Amino acid sequence: MKVGLINRIAERVASGVALGLICCLAVQTPTAAQGIEDLCVVRVGNADPGPSESDSGYYLGRNVHTLPGVAWPIVFRSLSPFRMDDEYKLARMTGGWPQGVGSLNIRFALSDTAGSVIGTGGLGVYRLDPGNTEFRQISAYKRGEQKSYNGVVRVDRMKATIVGGSEGLFVVADDELRALPVTTTVPPWVISNLTDLPILGAIAWGSAQGNVQIRWDSGLLEEVKAPQPFLYLRGIQELSDPALLILQFDKLTTVLPVQGTPGNRRLSMIHPTPWPEDRGWVSKLLSQYLVSPTPPNSGPLRRLGVNGLEDVPGATFSSSTMSDVSAIGAVLIQAREGKFIYDGQRVTPFPTEKEVGDYRTVWDLPSIKRTFMTSLQSVFEFTPDRQLRRIPLPGQLEPGSWVHMVDLPGIRVGIFLAERGVFAVDANRGFALVRGGEQIERARPTNPERVIALRNELMFVNAAGLYVVTNRSSGKCQ
Repeated sequence: MKVGLINRIAERVASGVALGLICCLAVQTPTAAQGIEDLCVVRVGNADPGPSESDSGYYLGRNVHTLPGVAWPIVFRSLSPFRMDDEYKLARMTGGWPQGVGSLNIRFALSDTAGSVIGTGGLGVYRLDPGNTEFRQISAYKRGEQKSYNGVVRVDRMKATIVGGSEGLFVVADDELRALPVTTTVPPWVISNLTDLPILGAIAWGSAQGNVQIRWDSGLLEEVKAPQPFLYLRGIQELSDPALLILQFDKLTTVLPVQGTPGNRRLSMIHPTPWPEDRGWVSKLLSQYLVSPTPPNSGPLRRLGVNGLEDVPGATFSSSTMSDVSAIGAVLIQAREGKFIYDGQRVTPFPTEKEVGDYRTVWDLPSIKRTFMTSLQSVFEFTPDRQLRRIPLPGQLEPGSWVHMVDLPGIRVGIFLAERGVFAVDANRGFALVRGGEQIERARPTNPERVIALRNELMFVNAAGLYVVTNRSSGKCQ
Protein backbone atom coordinates (compact mmCIF):
# COMPACT_ATOMS: atom_id res chain seq x y z
CA MET A 1 0.00 0.00 0.00
CA LYS A 2 1.22 3.46 -0.78
CA VAL A 3 1.90 5.73 2.16
CA GLY A 4 0.63 8.51 -0.08
CA LEU A 5 -2.95 7.46 0.50
CA ILE A 6 -2.73 9.17 3.90
CA ASN A 7 -2.46 12.52 2.22
CA ARG A 8 -5.29 11.76 -0.16
CA ILE A 9 -7.95 10.97 2.39
CA ALA A 10 -9.87 13.96 3.62
CA GLU A 11 -12.90 12.42 5.22
CA ARG A 12 -14.16 11.44 8.62
CA VAL A 13 -15.93 8.19 9.35
CA ALA A 14 -19.49 9.06 10.25
CA SER A 15 -20.49 7.69 13.62
CA GLY A 16 -24.01 6.92 12.44
CA VAL A 17 -27.39 8.05 13.64
CA ALA A 18 -27.35 9.09 17.29
CA LEU A 19 -29.26 6.40 19.11
CA GLY A 20 -29.91 8.12 22.41
CA LEU A 21 -30.13 5.72 25.39
CA ILE A 22 -31.27 2.17 24.47
CA CYS A 23 -31.22 -0.76 26.87
CA CYS A 24 -32.02 -3.73 24.68
CA LEU A 25 -32.35 -7.20 26.23
CA ALA A 26 -32.25 -9.77 23.41
CA VAL A 27 -30.82 -13.25 22.99
CA GLN A 28 -28.12 -13.53 20.36
CA THR A 29 -29.37 -16.82 18.86
CA PRO A 30 -32.88 -16.43 17.37
CA THR A 31 -35.52 -18.73 18.81
CA ALA A 32 -39.02 -19.53 17.62
CA ALA A 33 -40.87 -16.34 16.85
CA GLN A 34 -43.49 -15.16 19.33
CA GLY A 35 -46.51 -13.19 18.23
CA ILE A 36 -46.94 -9.48 18.68
CA GLU A 37 -50.01 -10.33 20.73
CA ASP A 38 -47.68 -11.84 23.36
CA LEU A 39 -46.02 -8.45 24.02
CA CYS A 40 -46.91 -5.84 26.60
CA VAL A 41 -45.47 -2.71 28.23
CA VAL A 42 -44.56 -2.93 31.92
CA ARG A 43 -43.76 0.09 34.07
CA VAL A 44 -40.61 -0.40 36.19
CA GLY A 45 -41.43 -0.03 39.88
CA ASN A 46 -39.55 2.30 42.24
CA ALA A 47 -38.41 4.27 39.20
CA ASP A 48 -40.41 7.46 39.53
CA PRO A 49 -37.90 10.24 38.74
CA GLY A 50 -37.03 12.47 41.68
CA PRO A 51 -35.06 15.68 42.20
CA SER A 52 -31.73 13.88 41.58
CA GLU A 53 -33.06 13.04 38.08
CA SER A 54 -34.37 16.57 37.51
CA ASP A 55 -37.85 15.03 37.95
CA SER A 56 -37.57 13.47 34.49
CA GLY A 57 -37.36 9.88 33.28
CA TYR A 58 -35.24 11.10 30.38
CA TYR A 59 -32.48 12.07 32.81
CA LEU A 60 -32.89 8.79 34.70
CA GLY A 61 -32.51 6.84 31.46
CA ARG A 62 -29.03 8.24 30.88
CA ASN A 63 -27.79 6.24 33.87
CA VAL A 64 -28.90 2.77 32.73
CA HIS A 65 -26.15 0.18 32.29
CA THR A 66 -26.68 -3.37 31.13
CA LEU A 67 -24.49 -6.36 31.89
CA PRO A 68 -23.41 -8.91 29.26
CA GLY A 69 -25.10 -12.25 29.88
CA VAL A 70 -27.16 -10.96 32.83
CA ALA A 71 -30.93 -10.54 32.79
CA TRP A 72 -31.14 -7.24 34.65
CA PRO A 73 -29.68 -3.76 34.17
CA ILE A 74 -28.05 -1.43 36.71
CA VAL A 75 -29.60 2.00 37.16
CA PHE A 76 -27.62 4.66 39.03
CA ARG A 77 -29.62 7.07 41.17
CA SER A 78 -27.86 9.72 43.29
CA LEU A 79 -24.59 7.82 42.65
CA SER A 80 -26.08 4.62 44.15
CA PRO A 81 -26.57 1.43 42.07
CA PHE A 82 -29.98 -0.23 41.72
CA ARG A 83 -30.86 -3.38 39.80
CA MET A 84 -34.14 -4.38 38.18
CA ASP A 85 -35.44 -7.49 39.97
CA ASP A 86 -37.70 -10.28 38.70
CA GLU A 87 -40.77 -8.21 39.59
CA TYR A 88 -39.56 -5.34 37.38
CA LYS A 89 -38.79 -3.12 40.36
CA LEU A 90 -35.60 -1.24 41.15
CA ALA A 91 -33.81 -2.62 44.23
CA ARG A 92 -30.74 -1.01 45.80
CA MET A 93 -27.52 -3.03 45.43
CA THR A 94 -25.61 -3.52 48.67
CA GLY A 95 -22.57 -5.58 47.66
CA GLY A 96 -19.03 -4.61 46.84
CA TRP A 97 -19.86 -2.11 44.12
CA PRO A 98 -19.01 1.25 45.70
CA GLN A 99 -21.68 3.70 46.72
CA GLY A 100 -20.99 7.24 45.56
CA VAL A 101 -19.59 6.19 42.15
CA GLY A 102 -21.70 7.44 39.25
CA SER A 103 -22.22 5.87 35.86
CA LEU A 104 -20.06 8.11 33.67
CA ASN A 105 -16.87 6.00 33.59
CA ILE A 106 -18.29 2.56 34.40
CA ARG A 107 -17.66 -0.32 32.00
CA PHE A 108 -18.63 -4.03 32.01
CA ALA A 109 -17.43 -7.10 30.11
CA LEU A 110 -17.75 -10.88 30.28
CA SER A 111 -15.23 -12.53 32.56
CA ASP A 112 -12.72 -15.36 32.32
CA THR A 113 -15.26 -17.55 34.16
CA ALA A 114 -18.45 -18.63 32.36
CA GLY A 115 -21.43 -16.55 33.46
CA SER A 116 -19.31 -14.03 35.36
CA VAL A 117 -19.04 -10.29 34.67
CA ILE A 118 -16.17 -7.88 35.38
CA GLY A 119 -16.87 -4.21 36.03
CA THR A 120 -14.50 -1.26 36.35
CA GLY A 121 -15.35 1.98 38.08
CA GLY A 122 -12.75 4.50 39.16
CA LEU A 123 -10.56 3.03 41.91
CA GLY A 124 -11.82 -0.55 41.73
CA VAL A 125 -12.36 -3.70 39.68
CA TYR A 126 -15.39 -5.83 40.60
CA ARG A 127 -16.72 -9.31 39.80
CA LEU A 128 -20.33 -10.49 39.56
CA ASP A 129 -20.44 -14.25 40.06
CA PRO A 130 -22.97 -16.47 38.22
CA GLY A 131 -26.36 -16.48 39.91
CA ASN A 132 -25.49 -13.60 42.25
CA THR A 133 -27.00 -10.13 42.33
CA GLU A 134 -24.17 -8.25 44.09
CA PHE A 135 -20.65 -7.41 42.93
CA ARG A 136 -17.55 -8.07 45.01
CA GLN A 137 -14.27 -6.18 44.77
CA ILE A 138 -11.20 -8.02 43.44
CA SER A 139 -8.77 -5.10 43.06
CA ALA A 140 -8.59 -1.49 44.22
CA TYR A 141 -6.38 1.56 44.50
CA LYS A 142 -6.34 3.71 47.59
CA ARG A 143 -8.01 7.08 47.56
CA GLY A 144 -5.58 9.88 46.81
CA GLU A 145 -3.24 7.71 44.69
CA GLN A 146 -4.33 9.45 41.48
CA LYS A 147 -4.71 6.07 39.83
CA SER A 148 -7.78 4.55 38.21
CA TYR A 149 -9.24 1.72 36.15
CA ASN A 150 -10.85 3.19 33.03
CA GLY A 151 -12.03 0.29 30.87
CA VAL A 152 -12.56 -3.43 30.44
CA VAL A 153 -13.00 -5.54 27.30
CA ARG A 154 -13.43 -9.24 26.53
CA VAL A 155 -10.94 -10.49 23.88
CA ASP A 156 -12.18 -13.87 22.67
CA ARG A 157 -9.13 -14.75 20.58
CA MET A 158 -6.96 -14.33 23.69
CA LYS A 159 -9.54 -16.10 25.87
CA ALA A 160 -9.04 -13.24 28.30
CA THR A 161 -10.74 -10.23 29.86
CA ILE A 162 -8.50 -7.17 29.77
CA VAL A 163 -8.68 -4.26 32.21
CA GLY A 164 -7.00 -0.97 31.37
CA GLY A 165 -6.16 2.08 33.41
CA SER A 166 -3.54 4.56 34.50
CA GLU A 167 -1.08 1.76 35.32
CA GLY A 168 -1.43 -0.08 32.01
CA LEU A 169 -3.15 -3.29 30.88
CA PHE A 170 -4.06 -6.26 33.07
CA VAL A 171 -5.49 -9.73 32.48
CA VAL A 172 -8.20 -10.90 34.87
CA ALA A 173 -7.07 -14.25 36.31
CA ASP A 174 -9.63 -15.61 38.79
CA ASP A 175 -9.72 -12.90 41.48
CA GLU A 176 -6.40 -11.28 40.59
CA LEU A 177 -5.01 -8.96 37.93
CA ARG A 178 -1.72 -9.72 36.20
CA ALA A 179 0.07 -7.32 33.90
CA LEU A 180 -0.35 -7.88 30.15
CA PRO A 181 3.17 -7.74 28.67
CA VAL A 182 4.00 -5.10 26.07
CA THR A 183 7.09 -4.32 23.99
CA THR A 184 7.58 -0.56 24.01
CA THR A 185 9.52 2.37 25.40
CA VAL A 186 6.25 4.24 25.98
CA PRO A 187 4.27 3.21 29.07
CA PRO A 188 0.70 2.12 28.34
CA TRP A 189 -1.90 4.46 29.78
CA VAL A 190 -5.59 3.76 29.18
CA ILE A 191 -7.82 6.82 29.52
CA SER A 192 -10.79 6.01 27.27
CA ASN A 193 -12.25 3.82 24.50
CA LEU A 194 -10.57 0.51 25.31
CA THR A 195 -11.48 -1.33 22.09
CA ASP A 196 -10.84 -4.83 20.76
CA LEU A 197 -9.89 -4.98 17.06
CA PRO A 198 -10.40 -8.64 16.10
CA ILE A 199 -9.84 -8.15 12.36
CA LEU A 200 -6.43 -6.54 12.74
CA GLY A 201 -5.51 -8.40 15.93
CA ALA A 202 -5.00 -5.59 18.43
CA ILE A 203 -6.37 -3.63 21.36
CA ALA A 204 -6.50 0.17 21.05
CA TRP A 205 -7.40 3.03 23.40
CA GLY A 206 -7.13 6.73 24.03
CA SER A 207 -4.08 7.70 26.09
CA ALA A 208 -2.52 10.91 27.41
CA GLN A 209 -2.71 14.26 25.56
CA GLY A 210 -5.18 12.95 23.00
CA ASN A 211 -2.78 10.28 21.70
CA VAL A 212 -3.88 6.75 20.76
CA GLN A 213 -2.04 3.58 21.75
CA ILE A 214 -2.30 0.20 20.00
CA ARG A 215 -1.17 -3.07 21.56
CA TRP A 216 -0.79 -5.64 18.78
CA ASP A 217 -1.27 -9.33 19.57
CA SER A 218 2.51 -9.78 19.20
CA GLY A 219 2.94 -7.59 22.28
CA LEU A 220 4.23 -4.59 20.33
CA LEU A 221 2.78 -1.29 21.56
CA GLU A 222 2.71 1.73 19.24
CA GLU A 223 1.54 5.26 20.00
CA VAL A 224 -0.15 7.53 17.46
CA LYS A 225 0.50 11.18 18.17
CA ALA A 226 -2.58 13.40 18.30
CA PRO A 227 -2.90 15.29 14.98
CA GLN A 228 -4.01 18.39 16.83
CA PRO A 229 -4.08 19.39 20.51
CA PHE A 230 -7.19 19.09 22.67
CA LEU A 231 -8.86 16.31 20.67
CA TYR A 232 -11.32 13.82 22.17
CA LEU A 233 -11.25 10.26 20.80
CA ARG A 234 -14.85 9.29 19.94
CA GLY A 235 -14.25 5.87 18.42
CA ILE A 236 -11.88 3.36 16.79
CA GLN A 237 -12.72 1.23 13.73
CA GLU A 238 -10.87 -1.24 11.54
CA LEU A 239 -10.98 -2.53 7.97
CA SER A 240 -9.34 -5.66 6.58
CA ASP A 241 -8.94 -4.98 2.84
CA PRO A 242 -7.05 -2.74 2.78
CA ALA A 243 -5.88 -3.12 6.39
CA LEU A 244 -6.68 0.21 8.02
CA LEU A 245 -7.00 1.68 11.50
CA ILE A 246 -9.59 4.47 11.59
CA LEU A 247 -9.46 6.94 14.49
CA GLN A 248 -12.50 9.15 14.99
CA PHE A 249 -11.87 12.34 16.96
CA ASP A 250 -14.39 15.04 17.81
CA LYS A 251 -13.02 17.43 15.17
CA LEU A 252 -11.44 15.16 12.55
CA THR A 253 -10.69 11.58 11.54
CA THR A 254 -7.38 9.95 10.66
CA VAL A 255 -6.91 6.75 8.66
CA LEU A 256 -3.68 4.81 9.15
CA PRO A 257 -2.51 1.93 6.91
CA VAL A 258 -1.46 -1.26 8.69
CA GLN A 259 1.29 -3.55 7.41
CA GLY A 260 2.16 -7.17 8.14
CA THR A 261 0.00 -10.22 8.73
CA PRO A 262 -2.14 -11.23 11.72
CA GLY A 263 0.13 -11.81 14.69
CA ASN A 264 2.84 -9.60 13.18
CA ARG A 265 1.13 -6.28 12.55
CA ARG A 266 2.39 -2.73 12.88
CA LEU A 267 1.46 0.73 11.59
CA SER A 268 3.05 2.11 8.44
CA MET A 269 3.32 5.51 10.13
CA ILE A 270 2.46 6.93 13.55
CA HIS A 271 2.31 10.66 12.76
CA PRO A 272 -0.99 11.06 10.88
CA THR A 273 -2.00 14.06 8.83
CA PRO A 274 -5.17 15.74 10.15
CA TRP A 275 -8.20 15.71 7.86
CA PRO A 276 -10.86 18.22 8.94
CA GLU A 277 -13.60 17.10 6.55
CA ASP A 278 -16.62 15.13 7.72
CA ARG A 279 -17.83 13.08 4.76
CA GLY A 280 -16.27 9.63 5.24
CA TRP A 281 -18.26 6.56 6.29
CA VAL A 282 -17.65 2.83 6.85
CA SER A 283 -20.21 0.46 5.33
CA LYS A 284 -20.24 -2.61 7.58
CA LEU A 285 -22.46 -4.39 5.07
CA LEU A 286 -19.92 -4.02 2.25
CA SER A 287 -16.77 -3.69 4.44
CA GLN A 288 -15.75 -0.56 2.57
CA TYR A 289 -14.67 2.95 3.49
CA LEU A 290 -16.68 5.40 1.37
CA VAL A 291 -16.15 9.11 0.85
CA SER A 292 -18.93 11.31 -0.47
CA PRO A 293 -18.50 14.77 -2.02
CA THR A 294 -17.98 17.69 0.31
CA PRO A 295 -20.82 20.25 0.18
CA PRO A 296 -21.56 22.52 -1.53
CA ASN A 297 -19.58 20.96 -4.37
CA SER A 298 -20.78 18.04 -6.47
CA GLY A 299 -18.47 15.17 -7.24
CA PRO A 300 -18.05 11.41 -7.46
CA LEU A 301 -18.48 8.90 -4.68
CA ARG A 302 -15.07 7.49 -3.81
CA ARG A 303 -14.04 4.25 -2.14
CA LEU A 304 -10.77 3.39 -0.47
CA GLY A 305 -8.79 0.73 -2.30
CA VAL A 306 -5.28 -0.65 -2.02
CA ASN A 307 -3.92 2.31 -4.00
CA GLY A 308 -5.88 5.01 -2.23
CA LEU A 309 -9.18 6.67 -3.08
CA GLU A 310 -10.79 5.76 -6.40
CA ASP A 311 -13.96 7.02 -8.08
CA VAL A 312 -17.04 4.79 -8.14
CA PRO A 313 -18.52 4.59 -11.67
CA GLY A 314 -21.81 6.36 -12.24
CA ALA A 315 -21.90 8.33 -9.00
CA THR A 316 -21.86 12.12 -9.11
CA PHE A 317 -23.93 14.02 -6.57
CA SER A 318 -23.71 16.39 -3.60
CA SER A 319 -24.77 16.65 0.03
CA SER A 320 -25.39 12.93 0.61
CA THR A 321 -26.03 10.56 3.49
CA MET A 322 -25.46 6.80 3.33
CA SER A 323 -27.10 3.83 5.07
CA ASP A 324 -26.63 0.06 4.97
CA VAL A 325 -29.80 -1.71 3.80
CA SER A 326 -29.46 -5.44 4.47
CA ALA A 327 -32.90 -6.16 2.94
CA ILE A 328 -31.47 -5.39 -0.50
CA GLY A 329 -27.78 -6.08 0.23
CA ALA A 330 -26.63 -2.60 -0.72
CA VAL A 331 -25.97 0.94 0.52
CA LEU A 332 -28.66 3.58 0.08
CA ILE A 333 -27.32 7.01 -0.87
CA GLN A 334 -29.64 9.96 -0.31
CA ALA A 335 -28.47 13.07 -2.15
CA ARG A 336 -29.94 16.30 -3.46
CA GLU A 337 -30.10 14.68 -6.87
CA GLY A 338 -32.19 11.75 -5.63
CA LYS A 339 -31.65 8.30 -4.16
CA PHE A 340 -29.02 5.83 -5.34
CA ILE A 341 -28.02 2.24 -4.61
CA TYR A 342 -24.37 1.21 -4.28
CA ASP A 343 -23.79 -2.55 -4.41
CA GLY A 344 -20.05 -2.49 -3.76
CA GLN A 345 -19.08 -1.99 -7.41
CA ARG A 346 -21.23 0.71 -8.97
CA VAL A 347 -24.04 3.15 -8.27
CA THR A 348 -27.48 2.97 -9.89
CA PRO A 349 -30.54 5.22 -9.43
CA PHE A 350 -33.07 4.12 -6.84
CA PRO A 351 -36.79 4.65 -7.61
CA THR A 352 -37.75 7.74 -5.65
CA GLU A 353 -40.97 7.84 -3.66
CA LYS A 354 -42.10 11.46 -4.00
CA GLU A 355 -44.16 11.32 -0.82
CA VAL A 356 -41.34 10.22 1.49
CA GLY A 357 -40.80 13.75 2.78
CA ASP A 358 -38.04 15.32 4.84
CA TYR A 359 -35.89 14.06 7.73
CA ARG A 360 -35.59 10.56 6.37
CA THR A 361 -34.09 7.80 8.52
CA VAL A 362 -33.33 4.18 7.58
CA TRP A 363 -34.00 1.42 10.14
CA ASP A 364 -32.49 -2.00 9.46
CA LEU A 365 -34.14 -4.95 11.29
CA PRO A 366 -32.15 -8.04 10.23
CA SER A 367 -33.95 -10.59 12.46
CA ILE A 368 -37.22 -10.08 10.55
CA LYS A 369 -35.41 -9.34 7.27
CA ARG A 370 -37.13 -5.99 6.82
CA THR A 371 -35.79 -2.45 6.39
CA PHE A 372 -37.89 0.68 6.85
CA MET A 373 -37.55 4.36 6.08
CA THR A 374 -39.37 6.91 8.21
CA SER A 375 -39.98 10.59 7.59
CA LEU A 376 -42.18 13.27 9.07
CA GLN A 377 -44.98 12.10 6.79
CA SER A 378 -45.10 8.30 6.90
CA VAL A 379 -43.29 4.97 7.03
CA PHE A 380 -42.01 3.07 3.99
CA GLU A 381 -40.46 -0.36 3.51
CA PHE A 382 -37.72 -1.47 1.14
CA THR A 383 -38.92 -4.37 -1.00
CA PRO A 384 -36.66 -7.13 -2.43
CA ASP A 385 -37.07 -5.64 -5.92
CA ARG A 386 -35.52 -2.40 -4.57
CA GLN A 387 -38.65 -0.32 -4.34
CA LEU A 388 -40.20 1.70 -1.53
CA ARG A 389 -43.66 0.65 -0.35
CA ARG A 390 -45.81 2.79 1.95
CA ILE A 391 -46.83 0.93 5.12
CA PRO A 392 -50.41 1.29 6.43
CA LEU A 393 -50.27 2.63 9.98
CA PRO A 394 -52.57 2.33 13.01
CA GLY A 395 -54.58 5.43 13.80
CA GLN A 396 -52.35 6.29 16.75
CA LEU A 397 -49.34 6.48 14.46
CA GLU A 398 -50.65 8.75 11.73
CA PRO A 399 -49.77 11.52 11.72
CA GLY A 400 -46.88 11.58 14.19
CA SER A 401 -43.16 11.81 14.77
CA TRP A 402 -41.22 8.57 14.45
CA VAL A 403 -38.73 8.28 17.29
CA HIS A 404 -36.86 5.01 17.04
CA MET A 405 -36.95 1.40 15.83
CA VAL A 406 -34.99 -1.42 17.42
CA ASP A 407 -34.55 -5.09 16.50
CA LEU A 408 -35.23 -7.80 19.11
CA PRO A 409 -33.60 -10.84 17.45
CA GLY A 410 -34.44 -13.25 20.26
CA ILE A 411 -38.16 -13.06 19.48
CA ARG A 412 -37.86 -11.80 15.89
CA VAL A 413 -39.83 -8.64 16.47
CA GLY A 414 -39.09 -5.00 15.77
CA ILE A 415 -40.21 -2.39 18.32
CA PHE A 416 -41.24 1.07 17.16
CA LEU A 417 -41.17 3.88 19.73
CA ALA A 418 -43.32 6.81 18.61
CA GLU A 419 -44.59 10.08 19.99
CA ARG A 420 -47.92 8.46 20.76
CA GLY A 421 -47.50 4.83 21.71
CA VAL A 422 -45.31 1.74 21.42
CA PHE A 423 -45.77 -0.52 18.39
CA ALA A 424 -44.34 -3.79 17.08
CA VAL A 425 -43.79 -5.34 13.67
CA ASP A 426 -42.79 -8.89 12.69
CA ALA A 427 -41.67 -10.64 9.51
CA ASN A 428 -45.13 -10.89 7.96
CA ARG A 429 -47.40 -8.17 9.34
CA GLY A 430 -47.62 -4.43 9.61
CA PHE A 431 -47.38 -2.28 12.73
CA ALA A 432 -49.60 -3.17 15.69
CA LEU A 433 -50.03 -1.45 19.03
CA VAL A 434 -48.28 -3.24 21.90
CA ARG A 435 -50.61 -3.89 24.83
CA GLY A 436 -50.20 -1.01 27.27
CA GLY A 437 -48.32 1.03 24.68
CA GLU A 438 -51.26 3.38 24.17
CA GLN A 439 -50.52 4.85 27.62
CA ILE A 440 -47.04 6.00 26.57
CA GLU A 441 -46.45 9.44 25.13
CA ARG A 442 -43.15 10.74 23.83
CA ALA A 443 -41.31 7.46 24.35
CA ARG A 444 -37.57 7.70 23.94
CA PRO A 445 -34.90 5.07 23.56
CA THR A 446 -32.36 4.95 26.35
CA ASN A 447 -28.46 3.75 25.65
CA PRO A 448 -26.88 2.39 22.46
CA GLU A 449 -26.20 -1.19 21.44
CA ARG A 450 -26.39 -2.81 24.84
CA VAL A 451 -27.59 -6.40 24.54
CA ILE A 452 -28.42 -8.75 27.42
CA ALA A 453 -28.52 -12.42 26.55
CA LEU A 454 -31.14 -13.90 28.88
CA ARG A 455 -34.38 -12.01 28.28
CA ASN A 456 -35.96 -10.66 25.13
CA GLU A 457 -36.92 -7.18 26.18
CA LEU A 458 -36.47 -3.50 25.46
CA MET A 459 -36.14 -0.80 28.12
CA PHE A 460 -37.17 2.75 27.26
CA VAL A 461 -38.11 5.99 28.99
CA ASN A 462 -40.51 8.88 28.89
CA ALA A 463 -40.77 11.85 31.21
CA ALA A 464 -42.62 9.75 33.82
CA GLY A 465 -40.02 7.00 34.27
CA LEU A 466 -38.71 3.64 33.02
CA TYR A 467 -40.65 1.00 31.05
CA VAL A 468 -39.96 -2.43 29.57
CA VAL A 469 -41.45 -4.10 26.49
CA THR A 470 -41.62 -7.77 27.47
CA ASN A 471 -43.44 -10.95 26.43
CA ARG A 472 -45.78 -13.49 27.97
CA SER A 473 -42.92 -15.80 29.00
CA SER A 474 -41.93 -13.25 31.65
CA GLY A 475 -45.24 -13.82 33.42
CA LYS A 476 -46.03 -10.11 33.33
CA CYS A 477 -48.39 -10.08 30.35
CA GLN A 478 -51.82 -11.19 31.56
